[in-house]
Amino acid sequence: MHLAARNGVYAEVAMLLEDERLVDPDVADSCGNSAFLLSAANGHMAVLWRLLDDGRVDPDRPNAVGNSALICAANKGEEQTVAALLGLERVDPNRVGCTHGIVGNSALLLACLEGHLPVVRLLLADERVDPNQANARGNTALILAAFTRRGAVVDELMRLPSVQPNARNVVGSTALILAAEHGVLPIVARLLKAGYLSFDGGGGGGDHSPPPRQPRVNRNVGIADSGYTALFAACDNSMGAVAEMLLEDGATARVRPSGDDEADVEEAQATFDAALHAVKRRRNNRFKGLTRAMVAFRRLRLRAAQAVYTPGGAGFAAAAASFNERAAGVSGGNRGVDGVSAALSAASLEGLPDTADAAGAGMDSEDS
Repeated sequence: MHLAARNGVYAEVAMLLEDERLVDPDVADSCGNSAFLLSAANGHMAVLWRLLDDGRVDPDRPNAVGNSALICAANKGEEQTVAALLGLERVDPNRVGCTHGIVGNSALLLACLEGHLPVVRLLLADERVDPNQANARGNTALILAAFTRRGAVVDELMRLPSVQPNARNVVGSTALILAAEHGVLPIVARLLKAGYLSFDGGGGGGDHSPPPRQPRVNRNVGIADSGYTALFAACDNSMGAVAEMLLEDGATARVRPSGDDEADVEEAQATFDAALHAVKRRRNNRFKGLTRAMVAFRRLRLRAAQAVYTPGGAGFAAAAASFNERAAGVSGGNRGVDGVSAALSAASLEGLPDTADAAGAGMDSEDS
């Protein structure tokens, strides 16, 4: 049965299931693998469904090291098998086993580790799957994808708001620290572009104003508060390009590496200084280029104006005609303006006492 299921020999599996002498079709081999697990791990869908139809098969039964059919199928990237197994209520998508010598790997962790993007999408679409589940070493799906340079998987994980990008493994490393430490520039770039945390209406100031925007991926988190951040990791491993990318990012604290080991620190500081100098040089060059472009643009505008509005030019004639038209309109309305001004002046003077009488009245009041 196990050999036929492993090789996908449907006719033989069906014949054995109909044999009354076969007591238990879910019996395990020496490694704890059932026929159903072997068919799932090798993508033999016809055999898988035939075994399920028997009714005596447990689709979630683990082998000797704890791996279920779903774990084995996800590890091999069997998309159709994973989709079929996720549709079974008896299958636990968060079950963990032991693969690659590491205990605690689930189907999602293995799919991310191996870069099986279609399988990752299927698992993340299942509401039962925990995207932040970690194995015995504390590595989450995002950490494994970043470490193994699975850029598309990192993007897929970061689309989920529930994914925690700052989770640490047992040694304190985050996905960003590991990517920076190993110089995986595309992964570092993806993590830095992850956006900002959303404001839920709490944690603001006394006037209920929102708090300052915080990047979703913390650039400045270190290992066990030792200061070994992503920037330190990049400089400590002479990853100049990664250090430059982090220094160009506005949310990264530009802290020069320091420590007790003078030889290692000097090398890290040299990488930091070179990267910072390159960042500042590019910034200055951009500023100089912008200034030169502004000066050139102003000169072009001045030359264009001189060419158009010089006496005898088309612009000069059009401007002269417009000016003369407006001047004629203003001169024609002077009489009306003067009449209105005179009326306003008369109205403002009406009712006021004569100047001399007012002065005399003032003197009489003083004598009294």
